[in-house]
Amino acid sequence: MGSEYLLFNILVLAGPFSLSFDRKVCFRQYWSKVFPAMAAGSFPFLVWDYFAEGHFWTFNPLYTLGINIGPLPLEEILFFFTVPYAVLFTWEVFRAYFTSRHLPVKRLIFLLIPGGLGGALIFATLFQWYYTALVFLAFALALGVDFILLGEKSVWYQSLWYRFLLIFIVMVLIANGYLTARPVVEYTSLYRSNLHVWTIPLEDFLFGLSHISIILTFYTYLKFRRSRD
Repeated sequence: MGSEYLLFNILVLAGPFSLSFDRKVCFRQYWSKVFPAMAAGSFPFLVWDYFAEGHFWTFNPLYTLGINIGPLPLEEILFFFTVPYAVLFTWEVFRAYFTSRHLPVKRLIFLLIPGGLGGALIFATLFQWYYTALVFLAFALALGVDFILLGEKSVWYQSLWYRFLLIFIVMVLIANGYLTARPVVEYTSLYRSNLHVWTIPLEDFLFGLSHISIILTFYTYLKFRRSRD
């Protein structure tokens, strides 16, 4: 069905948007930070998607409307905003209902940056797994931006973040599971490890984590900056 990917985006957005007016979470009060954070955080990944289409993956025209911006279906562009909106809404729900504490993991988390850069170098040069290398590079850069902008206020230092990651993994399993099982997105077997969780390339988890991490970094930064003004 040509409208299936569009309907998927609508379903992803419908629940979080309708509950954005709930009194306890009142997510709509944060919209002035949500939309700039999503735009800034999604832009580099959309550029990546734009140039990767046809090399790392292709989109099945059976499930899209046929309205494209360059090589990308309109629904794919919407995906980079509907899913982050749902994730940020879920983050605020967690913040409203659960307490968090600061974890002494700064050195451990900081080691992930050279780890990501080293992984990117190894996968690109030794295996020619360029997609795998790019997701490791994106993860390292996302952490770097987080530490530069947030410092000690980094979400990676909060115990709540690690609870939230469990929900994030479920989101990836549902969203990317749907996209790859139909398949709306068809991956080439080149340039990646070909390790999967069900039908989902293993790299997609780190791609999604990097994307969401940098959006949450921008979102948190905008909230703290407004509170200081």
